[in-house]
Amino acid sequence: SALIIYIAVTIIGTCTLCAVDGIELSAALFEVSSAVGTVGSSMSMTPSLSSFSHYLLSLLMFGGRAGGLTLAIVLAERKKSVAVIHPAEKILIG
Repeated sequence: SALIIYIAVTIIGTCTLCAVDGIELSAALFEVSSAVGTVGSSMSMTPSLSSFSHYLLSLLMFGGRAGGLTLAIVLAERKKSVAVIHPAEKILIG
């Protein structure tokens, strides 16, 4: 559900941020959690991050703002075909 999506996104984002920029785990977790929660807090290290990390944090902010449940519904939504039954009788008008 939505909680699992938030946890998975936070873990993946944190690992990606650590791998790309080589920052320590606690700082990366703080930045990613702040982005996903759309809190706005930072450890003043955001300007020193790479362009990829800036895009990643922006994407996480958008996903956090849209909401995990909303994203899950959009991704899991399937188009259902509705059978339309037309009338078989001739309708007299007038």
